[in-house]
Order: sequence, then C-alpha cells, then structure tokens
Amino acid sequence: MTNVTYLLGAGASRNALPIVSEFKERIDECIKVIEEDEFMLTNEDKYFEKYIKREVQEEFITNLRWLSAECDRHASIDTFAKKLFLTRRNDDLDKLKYTLHTYLLFEQAISQPDSRYDSFFASIIQSKINELLKILELSHGITTYNLR
Repeated sequence: MTNVTYLLGAGASRNALPIVSEFKERIDECIKVIEEDEFMLTNEDKYFEKYIKREVQEEFITNLRWLSAECDRHASIDTFAKKLFLTRRNDDLDKLKYTLHTYLLFEQAISQPDSRYDSFFASIIQSKINELLKILELSHGITTYNLR
C-alpha cells in the first residue's frame, strides 16, 4: 500500500473529517448509506474483469463493521493500530489501514475541503519545495519534475 498520511488531531481536519471520538458513529452512518438499495452494486459488474463489485462492497461493509466494533474496544483507532503493530498482527493491521483509508476517502467525498488546507499546504510547499528540488537535481540530475 502506498503511504498515505492523514493529519488528524486537535480538530485540524474538523470540517472535512470526523474527529476521533466520532469515528464509530460516522462509520456506522457510512455503513447505512452504502447498504441502501440504491447504492448496492450488482453481481454482474466487475473491477478489472476479476473482482465482482458487489463482493468488494460487501467485504468493505464487513470490514467497516469490524472497525466500528474495534472503536468500542479501544481508546482510539491509533491505539488499536499500535496494538496490532506491536503484536505483529500484520494482516489485521493491513485490514485496518485499507478499511480506514477507504472510509476516509468516503468521508472526504461527501464533505467540502476545509479552506484551511490551502494555507497549510502552501506553507509546507513554499518552505520545502526549493530544498526538494535541489535534492532531486543533485541525486538524479532531473530537470523536469512530476510533483504530486
């Protein structure tokens, strides 16, 4: 899985994502939405000619239920993730990462971006872009850059 960082905490993403104490409630709401008949996918449609969309959706719902239940058992999702990491339950840790990542994408898709993100990213990019370009130029002789 590609490394993806979500900056959560102290309400930093409050207008775009739920705060940690709201995760269980919002995950449960997400489950209700994607289980509605109008959003259920069919067994005929496939992703990449291989994965049946309905099965992928049902697995996601099952994983969301699992994540919701774990929210009840742990102080936070971070605590649960750390527990999985320390006990080397890598399959469950991967499941948590994929499920949480997909859930947060869902949340972002239904919310407007927080206007504070613009200034946050601008300040990071402005302060680090020249250093990044110099590193790339020195180490790879790159003259064109694909910055994502």
